[in-house]
Amino acid sequence: MRAEHGSEIDQARRLAAEGQTESAIERLDALSRSLPEDVSVLYALGAIARSAGLLDEAERAFRAVLDRQPNEVEAAIAVANVLVAKGNPGAATRILTRIHNLSPQLLPASLALGAALLADDNPTDALALFDHIIGQHPDLPQAHANRAEVLARLGRYRASLAAAEHAHQLAPADARIGLNKAFALFTERRIDEGLAAYEARLAPDLPTAAIREGLGLPRWDSGPLPAGRLLIAAEQGLGDEIRFAAAVWALAQNGVPIVLESEPRLVPLLQRSLPTATVVQYDRRRSGVRPIFRYRWLDGLDEPPAAWIEAGSLPLRLGLIRETSIAPAGYIKPDEERAAGFRRWVRSIGDAKPTIGIVWGSGDQSAARHRFYPPLEAWGPVLSVPGIRFVDLQYMDSSADRAALNDMFGVEIVPVEVLDKRNDLDGTAALDAALDAVVGVSSSVAALAGAVGTSTVEVLGERNWIPKMSGRDGWLGPIQQIEPEIPGDWADVITRAAAALKELIGGG
Repeated sequence: MRAEHGSEIDQARRLAAEGQTESAIERLDALSRSLPEDVSVLYALGAIARSAGLLDEAERAFRAVLDRQPNEVEAAIAVANVLVAKGNPGAATRILTRIHNLSPQLLPASLALGAALLADDNPTDALALFDHIIGQHPDLPQAHANRAEVLARLGRYRASLAAAEHAHQLAPADARIGLNKAFALFTERRIDEGLAAYEARLAPDLPTAAIREGLGLPRWDSGPLPAGRLLIAAEQGLGDEIRFAAAVWALAQNGVPIVLESEPRLVPLLQRSLPTATVVQYDRRRSGVRPIFRYRWLDGLDEPPAAWIEAGSLPLRLGLIRETSIAPAGYIKPDEERAAGFRRWVRSIGDAKPTIGIVWGSGDQSAARHRFYPPLEAWGPVLSVPGIRFVDLQYMDSSADRAALNDMFGVEIVPVEVLDKRNDLDGTAALDAALDAVVGVSSSVAALAGAVGTSTVEVLGERNWIPKMSGRDGWLGPIQQIEPEIPGDWADVITRAAAALKELIGGG
């Protein structure tokens, strides 16, 4: 490879780091056509696409390397890693097992095989492999970090935290390892330490870390609240944004002037619920999986903010989630007129039974999803609670699932055909307020119900990273989270959820 070609690859990498992933890929794609035998270009193209979450493009690039060099082990490992990310860990395991058997001393293949085994729901073999790797390479941070993930999957949370902390000691500058340590701290209920470690999510070298263009304000890193307005910046997904805004609500109770950047669908809800704040729809695009927020809208404010901070960092700065949930009774104020309309609708669909919203997740039971969504047949104990009418809160078309559940348990789950639950979140919040309770998987659906103040029973397949206070969501007190003693024991979780539901409606 000539020096100028290396320079072009470096320039493409810089473009990707700046959030111009499409331009970087176009540049490398053109370069690969002019240099069809130069696999370094294909490697760079695949790596940038993989980091951006463009998995089909990444797989094509790495397979193109194999077309040119069929025995290239690095490319085979790269293909396998992409297959894991695409939800096909079985195929990845087969590729990596062949490599591992031929070259058991090849560390990248061994590490990738362990990750593939875990993704393929084989944590026992994954743990044995990582233990073997650590026996040979005791100071390898990634092996300890991967071992921590396996131990958590096996329900050995204390040992998982010890492994995560050891990995972090070996590689304190590695943001991925630091973030995994934060999650391990949360699962062990060490909330203050977890919140501090959770700041690792902001490291710019993480592919999901936000780029904020035109935000020429100082970040509130420490010390007392800055004088003047405080910009609370959006981050992450819808469910997290609903939870994080509970801390904004707590801050607003103390009279702090706030500008809140928000997902567009939440703006009406948040403006009504935080009347002293200025709620602004974010200007966001994505470069692969990396969000890029733009702040030209700041020029339109009558008074600019004095400083800014990410919404997810507020609990750390304010010392929240200590003894009670941030919003013990929720904080979202639904549209009362629409809520009254849904109460009339609830009365119209039958007798005076308690009406419970339910969200069961997905009928897709791939290995990557069954950790978070119980199979349909597991919902029997909840759907068999007597004297209840169930209402479908699923975002997607769920008619096939409803029919299957009716066939299994003889229970009709009433659809809500008058509401676009995915896009009309103001209407969905009004519906939640009209229900007696909600039960379902951990999701933005459950988060919104809890934020409205509706008693919500959230079922988990394993401990998750959300801080908890006596079984309650650390942000949203109306959410009771039920997690299994043994990860994946949906029978235990659903049975306990049914008991919690009976207690909520007075039948326990």
